[in-house]
Amino acid sequence: PNRRLFQERLQQEVLRANRLGTKVILLYLDLDGFKEVNDALGHQGGDQLLIEVARRLNEVIRVTDCTSRLGGDEFTVTLVDVREYQTAIKVATSILELLQAPIMVDTHATYISASIGVTVYPDDAADASSLIKNADQAMYEAKKLGRNQYSFYTREMQYVATRRSEQKRELRNALLNN
Repeated sequence: PNRRLFQERLQQEVLRANRLGTKVILLYLDLDGFKEVNDALGHQGGDQLLIEVARRLNEVIRVTDCTSRLGGDEFTVTLVDVREYQTAIKVATSILELLQAPIMVDTHATYISASIGVTVYPDDAADASSLIKNADQAMYEAKKLGRNQYSFYTREMQYVATRRSEQKRELRNALLNN
């Protein structure tokens, strides 16, 4: 599914989890090193790699879960009817392991990894859009920590992002006002 269908499905799963008292876990993936593949093998080679990544992602999820491509080299995995965090750790670890194997693009063995942000409804967010934002923040934290890993969302991440934005605005105002 594309971004729009993903958002609709996620919203439905959040409502369903609310009714059933379960959790929805969202994994937000960004491929590490994808630009280099596109540069070296062209967009057609990049497309082949994306198709194989999607196939591998679908290997580690249940039929009731959902893999989506948001665009570029960003994917999401939505895990539904979850009761414990261990499920997220197991799936994120499996994804990282599956991506370690080379991906053949034409006759070229290519290697990539992923940075994965993980967030949980209702623990981390009250709605689908907040869940997406939180997963994205957690994914950037995984990149910052060195890539090829996963990071769970924490409330501190939101505080740091908000404070950084406030500081930029304050600095601009200070410069304008000498």
